[in-house]
Amino acid sequence: MIKHQKIQGSSFITTSEGTVLVSSTDDPNVTELAFVEHLDSAGGADSDVIKGMTHNYAAIVAAAHGNPIPPCP
Repeated sequence: MIKHQKIQGSSFITTSEGTVLVSSTDDPNVTELAFVEHLDSAGGADSDVIKGMTHNYAAIVAAAHGNPIPPCP
């Protein structure tokens, strides 16, 4: 399990925290990832959270394969 929490930075984002649950599957070539995110901010929409979670997924896949982490969108 991976947890994150915002502890400093802009006051535009009041809360940014979440968990990534990493689980094995019956297929040794497949790992299940479950994302839970909590965000309270002055602006933005669901699509912004999804964009961030998609980037986190891409970063995990890149790191697992020894590739550079892609830049933030």
